[in-house]
Amino acid sequence: MFKSLNINSKSGYFILLSGIFICNLILKISFLGAEPFWYDEIVSVKATLIDFGHIKHMSEWDNNPPFYYYCLWVWAKMFGISEFNVRLLSVLFSSVSVCLLFHFLKKHYNILTGLFGALLFSFHGFSYEYSHEARCYSLVVLLVILSTICFFHALEKKTFLSVFWLGLVNFLVIYTHYIAGLILFFQLVLVLIYKRDFIKQFGISIAILLLFVLLRFTKKQFLVMLSFNKEGKTFWLQTADSNSLKEALANLFFGETVWLIFLTVFFISLAATFILRKKNSKDQNLVLVYSVYLSVMCIALTYFIGMFKPIFLARYILFTVPFILILISHFLSNINKLIALLVIPLVCLAIYSANLNPSKPMDFKLASLVVKRLQENKKPMILIQTKDVTALFAYYFDISYFKDYKNLTNNLKNHKVFELENKSDLSGLPFTGENTIIFCQTFEKQDDSNQIFDIFKQNNFVFKTTKGVKGVKISLLRKIEFYEK
Repeated sequence: MFKSLNINSKSGYFILLSGIFICNLILKISFLGAEPFWYDEIVSVKATLIDFGHIKHMSEWDNNPPFYYYCLWVWAKMFGISEFNVRLLSVLFSSVSVCLLFHFLKKHYNILTGLFGALLFSFHGFSYEYSHEARCYSLVVLLVILSTICFFHALEKKTFLSVFWLGLVNFLVIYTHYIAGLILFFQLVLVLIYKRDFIKQFGISIAILLLFVLLRFTKKQFLVMLSFNKEGKTFWLQTADSNSLKEALANLFFGETVWLIFLTVFFISLAATFILRKKNSKDQNLVLVYSVYLSVMCIALTYFIGMFKPIFLARYILFTVPFILILISHFLSNINKLIALLVIPLVCLAIYSANLNPSKPMDFKLASLVVKRLQENKKPMILIQTKDVTALFAYYFDISYFKDYKNLTNNLKNHKVFELENKSDLSGLPFTGENTIIFCQTFEKQDDSNQIFDIFKQNNFVFKTTKGVKGVKISLLRKIEFYEK
């Protein structure tokens, strides 16, 4: 089959890579625009509406580096803003990642290993989910694979140009997500243990990286790195425990229903790397050691740090997935052909566990429709708690408010839409003169919510609440005398 394609020719290999890319693209765009944006995504979309030079300051607020936002800003200017258009950039990153993984495995092993890796990666549910997310994680995976290719190319060539590209790509990794910078640490460990003759060149690549860091990082970004997810700054992320480890492993190993099966296959693959090492060349064994570092060791290290500092989250280490699959693919392609047929049920399990239409935690598209229905052709006051989701509400309530992002708060106030964080913000709002209020809550804290509703009760409001909208609690409040009329 492969002989007729003649993949050893440039045109044949290009056709094969193009086929892998197109198949991934078709697979991942099927339900791309089906779900509305949610909070994390609207943070990214907001970045496309501000001045290009202000993006790095906005990213400081988001505790993330700005490279993905720069990419998305350019993309949105070219193709516009919609759920499909914005997420398509992440799909492209993911599809290119599959092609790069195939190329890397084909170069260092064989085409069968490459195909196994590409096939499993294509149906990796967690990676698929974040290919449908307007966030940086698909880009991080792409850059980490690209860094790996550059690293082994530089080990082979040892030219200044190859070292320069390694330094630049490693900078872009850190400039996209701080924790993904762990790849630099593991590359250094591998050089110190196995490739000491490359220390000088690797030092040059680090110097190039540091030069870009000094040119592009702001003072506040350095402070963010030092206090990343410091206790009290991110209420939703806690220090790591056994439950968070289990959840992360389930996500990284194809989902809750089949993760134990894939984890077992992975550990068998891990053992096989040592059993089969005599059959491999030094370069191939180095790739396997590198993959062990970027899978087992990386997960273990982030979990250990996560027990003291809240950084351990499956999506933060999504970039370990390709290296998990390298070890599994190497094992499958080197065992008895009959046993290698395991790849068929494994792919079937991956497809079974993958959600090809991943849902989002909240639905402000439906919430805005409910609010419009509750307005009843009048203009009641609308209160949005918390402030973080105001832009998300505006996007679906009236996109013209959202697109005029610089004046968003004032435009909303002019239309009697106000934002609040807690009960203290109510004192600054003219709600006492209103007969009808629509109150939307997200990321609700029960104690704080009770205090807010107590204030409404004290001002003679009665209310009915619906929790029928995913992730959004909507209450209709009316004054008793108005309600009786």
